[in-house]
Amino acid sequence: MCIIKGKIQPQITNLSPLNIIGGMGQVLTIRGTGFGDSRGTNFVSFKQNDPDIYMDEQAGTALNYCNWSDKQIEVEMPSAYSGTIHMNIDGTKCISPEILNVKANFNTISTNPLDYFHLINKNGRGGYTWYIHREYWENSDARTAIEEVFEEFRCKTGVNFVLANHPTDEIPACNPHINLIGPDLTIPVGGFHYLCWYTSPAFSHSVSMNIGMSSSEVWYYGKGDLQNGSAKFRYVLMHELGHAAGLGHVNELGQTMYPSVTLQPSNSWFQRDSLTNEEVTAISHFVKLSQNFAFRGPGITPLLPITDCKSIYE
Repeated sequence: MCIIKGKIQPQITNLSPLNIIGGMGQVLTIRGTGFGDSRGTNFVSFKQNDPDIYMDEQAGTALNYCNWSDKQIEVEMPSAYSGTIHMNIDGTKCISPEILNVKANFNTISTNPLDYFHLINKNGRGGYTWYIHREYWENSDARTAIEEVFEEFRCKTGVNFVLANHPTDEIPACNPHINLIGPDLTIPVGGFHYLCWYTSPAFSHSVSMNIGMSSSEVWYYGKGDLQNGSAKFRYVLMHELGHAAGLGHVNELGQTMYPSVTLQPSNSWFQRDSLTNEEVTAISHFVKLSQNFAFRGPGITPLLPITDCKSIYE
């Protein structure tokens, strides 16, 4: 569909692929007619939020266009929400007949070139050491849930997160000295990921990460469907660890990184106790980026591979 302003109607016929990961460098191909032989001031716009908030001209023109011809456009996929693709061709707005399904997203600093907050060898032993708050450490159900979610992340993605061998009494906040998981009095429901980072023109990295789990929730710590309480601890923790491992939100139903983790529609799938295939692909790619960056600075070396994914403690 196009909105015509007295000109020959440009037309989008199809998109390829229809399922994609945002911010990972995958290329989206847009086919049709009437796009023009060169981009000029024309641009593509991706959905950024619900309801129907799309990139403005500044963001659309800043994308990395790999190819632009009258019948085909190739553009590097930014972080975005699932939805139709909008194009502005000489003042004519074009909308794709197909929905682009964005199954996972990276949190990127910029879209052209794609840049990230990297993970580094922060603890000097390969990655990041996480502490469990004493309240959860002394609760065997909560501690088991944290341990098993960490094993899920380590074994499926290779991310070098380990647990400390003793608890902490620190509370979740943007604390640059510690990574922790603990009860949080400041959030009404669900969980929250606090990220402390350092950024420069040359390199950006995560300094510390805290995950707060709402003290207002009556948590169910087990697997599968809820048996009591109002929220599933493992699922919320898996979502917040997804943020720690570089993922942003998506609006795709069934994905762990859907913005809601304790309300409908996510109540329809939170019985799942594992990451989706797309989330595993995205985090694994992010881990490789964090293992292979060339930048070096004081205390900054790449994330190291893990040797035994089931060894979740230091």
